[in-house]
Amino acid sequence: MSHSNINIAIQDIAQAAGVVYSTVSTVLSGNRKNYISEKARI
Repeated sequence: MSHSNINIAIQDIAQAAGVVYSTVSTVLSGNRKNYISEKARI
């Protein structure tokens, strides 16, 4: 594996991790509000 391939792989992993992180944080921030309102209703 050449050095440039390793760098590309690291960039791909970092990009994927960033997408996953932003998706998870968005879902969590939205779900937290829904969860609290659900608890309050029950």
